[in-house]
Amino acid sequence: MKSWRSGHIAIRAKINGHGPYRFIFDTGAPSLVISEQVARDSRILPLDFEKPFFTPLGNLGNHEVRTIELGRAEQLNLTSDVWNHPTVEILSRALAGLKA
Repeated sequence: MKSWRSGHIAIRAKINGHGPYRFIFDTGAPSLVISEQVARDSRILPLDFEKPFFTPLGNLGNHEVRTIELGRAEQLNLTSDVWNHPTVEILSRALAGLKA
């Protein structure tokens, strides 16, 4: 776990056995949000997934996550929102690479 000057807390977690990936830990967030890049790499999105023609704000929909691991803790079968939104990229650059 790491805290930045901005006050954000970063964690590393594995998804579906892939990673670990860096995430912002937000106790007030209503859902798990994953970037398109991480969703493809961790096989949340199938390899043949094609983006819909119209994606309001970059929302690629809700998708099932088989496992998410944080240290020794593991959660099975949850839903995540997959986003391809400029905000994700901006935060990633500002906070030293959230996606990797």
